[in-house]
Formats: sequence, C-alpha cells, structure tokens
Amino acid sequence: MVKISKVSRWLIAGTAMFLLVIWLISKPYSQYRKIFAQSGAECTIRLPSELSDWDYSDEKEKCAIQEFSIVSTGEAGARGRFHLAFLELDEAVNDYHDQTQFSGITKLLAKHENKFVVIFVHGWRHDASIGDENVEQFRTLLAHSRQFLNQRTDKNDKIEVIGIYVGWRGQSVYEPELSKFIGKTLGEYLDSAVSALTFWRRKGLSERHAPLLIRTLEQIDDLIKSSDQPASFNKTLVVGHSFGGNMLLTGLKEKAQVRLRSHIDKSEFQSLTGDLTVLINPAAEAAKWIDIQRTARDVIGIAKNNMRPSSDEWKTKFPVEQRPVLIALTAACRWADGELKSKNGDENEVACDTATGTIFRWGYFWRIFDSAYHKTLGHYDPDYGKNSRFPVNDPFGTTHEVVLNQSTGFETGLSYLGDANRITCATVDGWLDKSRKQGKKQGWSNWDTRFKPKNNSRTLSLLTYTKKDDKDIDNQFRRGLSLPGHYVTDGKKKPAGVGSRLSVAPWNFPFWNVRALNAIEGHNGFVNFPTWCLINQLVLDDASLKD
Repeated sequence: MVKISKVSRWLIAGTAMFLLVIWLISKPYSQYRKIFAQSGAECTIRLPSELSDWDYSDEKEKCAIQEFSIVSTGEAGARGRFHLAFLELDEAVNDYHDQTQFSGITKLLAKHENKFVVIFVHGWRHDASIGDENVEQFRTLLAHSRQFLNQRTDKNDKIEVIGIYVGWRGQSVYEPELSKFIGKTLGEYLDSAVSALTFWRRKGLSERHAPLLIRTLEQIDDLIKSSDQPASFNKTLVVGHSFGGNMLLTGLKEKAQVRLRSHIDKSEFQSLTGDLTVLINPAAEAAKWIDIQRTARDVIGIAKNNMRPSSDEWKTKFPVEQRPVLIALTAACRWADGELKSKNGDENEVACDTATGTIFRWGYFWRIFDSAYHKTLGHYDPDYGKNSRFPVNDPFGTTHEVVLNQSTGFETGLSYLGDANRITCATVDGWLDKSRKQGKKQGWSNWDTRFKPKNNSRTLSLLTYTKKDDKDIDNQFRRGLSLPGHYVTDGKKKPAGVGSRLSVAPWNFPFWNVRALNAIEGHNGFVNFPTWCLINQLVLDDASLKD
C-alpha cells in the first residue's frame, strides 16, 4: 500500500476543495433578454440621471429591444431617445441563443430610414446579464452618441441611435459569490484567481464565435445598404473590447488579407464592416495584426529586409485621402520621458492596460520566446534598436499614437447629459487631410494633429471638445511613436521629441495600431467622454475632407 504524506494529503484536499468551489460557482449561460414587446411602450425606460438610481428589478430590463428616453436633455422625438438591442450567442451550438432576437433587430433597422448604429462586442468576464458593467457602460456611451449626433443635425431630422450589444459567455463563473461569504476584498482576489483559470477557454470561445459574428455584421451591413437612399443618413460603428476585440480581429483578419490582395491601386480601401471598426484594449496576439501588415508589404512588393520602404513604394496602393477602416486602441505602458514629464519636471502616471500587457503574457508563458504570440498587438512595438529613429529589425507592430491632454478617468456619466459644457463634441471635418499636408509641408516624416510649425507657435487646434477651467480638452493623434530610448545630442544627451520614432505604417495606411496615453484608463476604463467623442468623430465627421 502506497503511503501518502501529510503534506500530500493537504495538497490533495486543497485541490479538491478549490475544484469544488469552481464547480459551485460555475455560471451556465442562459438567455437574459427574453421579452419581445409588441409595441415600443412595453420596453420604454426612462433614463435616470444617476446610475445609482437604476431599477434592476424592472421587468423591462429583460426586454431584448429597449428604448431609452433621455429626459434631462429636454429633447423630444428621436433626438431625445436611443434604442438598445441585445443579440446573445449560444456557446453550445455556436448560433444565436434565440433567433427572435436577430429578427427583432432586423425589423428595428428596417423600420428607421435614418440611423446611427453602434455595435458593441464585450470581452472576458462579462455577458449580457442584467447589471453587467459592460451593459451599463455601453448604455452610457449610447446616450453620449445621441448627444453628439444632435449637435451635428437639424432639430427636424429624425435620425435614430440604435445600439446592438452582442452578448456571449465571456464570464463562466459567478464572480460575486465568494465575496458574500469571505468579504469583498479577499473575495475579489479569489474571484480573479478562479476567473484566471477560465482565460484559455474564454479566449478560445471568442475565436469560435468569430465566423458567426462576421456573418451577422455582414447581414446587418446588407440590410442597411439595401434601405439606403441618396438623402438618407446611415452610419455604423463597430466596437470590440478585450476578447470582444479578439473575436472581431479573428474574424476580420482573413477578410482584410483577401481584400488587400485584390485591392486596385490608388482606389480607396473600403471598410471591412460598417463604416469603422475599433478594437479597445484587444486581448489578441500580435501575430494576427502582423499577418495583415505582412500581407500589405508582400502585395506592394517590399523586400523582407527593407526596414525603410520609401513613400513611392507605399503611395501607389492607397489614395492620399484614405481613411482608417480598422483601429486598435490600447492603453500602452512604455512611453518616452518627454511624453510623461510635465512642465515642472514631475513625471505623470501611466494608467496602462496591464491585463493585455502583463496577464496575457502569463497566459502564454510557454511562448515567451515568440513575441508575436506572447504579446498582444497593442504592446508589440517595432524594433528600433538602441537609438534609431527608424526600425532596425522586425518592422511590424504599433503604428500610431493618441494622447489625451487630461489625466485618465475624465469624469463621464449620465448626470452630464444635460450640461452643454460637459457634452459638447466638436465637428472636425478635414483634420486628417490637414495634418498630412502640414507634415509634408514642414518636411516631417510623420504627421501630427497638434503640429508646431518651425516658428514654434501652434496654429491649428484639432479634435477640440469642450472647455474645462478655460482649457481646451483634446486628443492628439499622430503617425509616429514616443518610445523610450531615443536621444539626440546637442551639446549634451537629451530625449528626442515626442513621436520621434518613424511609423512602420505609410501615411495613408487603412489599418492603425494605436498606442493610447490617458485616453483609456487601464483595461476597463473606456467610458471616457473625450475618447468616445474621438471615436464618434471618426464616423460622424469626414476626417479626410479636403480644403
């Protein structure tokens, strides 16, 4: 008979107990939005001014299609409301949990001739359940989109804002359960520890859902285009967060590669789905994005050892006015000193995304020597060597940057919807065209929306939103990277200017892998009024409009 030591018995008992806890708090996916109203009034909800006033026990919360009335703005009709529809994916059969949800969405879209559609795909540790944080966040963002649209349209325009929340089993355990028994602090740590074990299966599920998601988006595109009239207004924004971003990128990568190979030179590269797709802190390996970049280089005929392709090699493929069709936004961790130092010499804190920057690497620790799989796309920077402005090896990865001139966590919420000073999102047509032209005029290798001509006076303020304490609030977009380790010598060694590293993407490339500073707070802090304004501007305004 084999004798088991006391330590081994404790280990076996502890493991068994841990597995029992996981089994007890495992969360089977059920359909959360089950009510299908015959008339809109049955699922019309008055939007409270504070999230704390929300009534989660209201039966209307179970509606698959909800209509929200924004009373605080004083607007009537379409200008004072938005719609929120739910589409839940079934893990077992990789189909819709309830086909009626999708048919309800198609009827809603067909009912309204003019519409701004915003589609959101949530990520890990979330679903479509009542009270889920991502549902609350998306609802708040839709209310802001309604206001942004109102600022751009006539009061007589009847343009509806329709949000579609794509739910799936991103959360497979009841995370709050442990907190009930052992206290909030310790419970949250254990919730995270237990949830960490679901990382691989949830990521794998997000990838298995990708074909269904892309087919759904294509059906929605076809429906909108079929009802589009010359005088009608139809715009679509698709957003994916975390594993939701991974789901979108997994499904769109091959489509992007096929389209690149068949693309006609100097014609505009059309969007992959909707008008624009934005991935926020995507939990996807860099290899997926690199495949798109490598395909573009192969199609153009750029040699593998060419780290500095000329503009002539790039410009034959896309027109000067080419707009982005796919943008990845990641709260990056590595920044040059010049980007972080304030005027008084203090160093600003970086609220970077450690979930995709660190935890993702732990999840793929066995691929530590293969950075394209060990790192996510937003944390994979080109190799610039010791002190080079140009890539010296591996010309793939991040390409652009966006910097918010406010600290992270800009206060954003439902209570500000009636305050014009806190909700104004300026119309910014032509900023991309102007920035590119100014960059070339100044002889720069990069472009920057907050450019400073040689006389060092700022002559153009792009992406301005509102004023707080008489200070403009804006995001600075640039084609160029502010990575540490780049210095210039002018009598003494000093850091190079911000955005000094030359981007590996051409001026007019339709795929932007963007490093974000202050625009997103950590992994989940994407409910940020200036940043959401920026994303909406990319769809509602014409960034490439020529003078």
